[in-house]
Amino acid sequence: MMASDIMHFKKGETIYWKRMPQGVFTFLKIDSDGSLHIVGGERGYARNGHNALPQDVSLLPFDGGKEAVIAWCRNNIFAEVTVKELAAIGECSEATVRALINDRRDIFRKSDGRKYEVRDPQADRQHDK
Repeated sequence: MMASDIMHFKKGETIYWKRMPQGVFTFLKIDSDGSLHIVGGERGYARNGHNALPQDVSLLPFDGGKEAVIAWCRNNIFAEVTVKELAAIGECSEATVRALINDRRDIFRKSDGRKYEVRDPQADRQHDK
C-alpha cells in the first residue's frame, strides 16, 4: 500500500493487519508519525489500540480465499464479476469461488452469462419489507 492510499481509509472502516492476520481491526486515525491507529484484534485477546505501518494493512484479509472475497464484496456492492476475477481477488482457486457462490446466494446473483452481481443481503431484506 502506498502512502497516498492511506487517505482513502475512513474512520470506522474495517481493515486487516499483517501482524495479526486473523484479527479484524477498525481504523481510527493517522498518528503524527504516519502510522495508522487501529483498534480490534483476534478473538479472545485484548482489543487495545495498535499502531500499524501503512504497508502492513489492507482492506482485504491476508489469509486469502473466501474471507477475502466476502470482504471485497462488502466494499463493491452491485459490481458484476466473473468466477475468474473473484479467484484473483481472493487469491484462491476457481473451485473455491464456485463453492462460495453456491453457499452465499444472498451475496451473489447470476447476472449475464458468466457474471455475478454482488448484492447486499441486508439492503435486499429491507427493500422486500
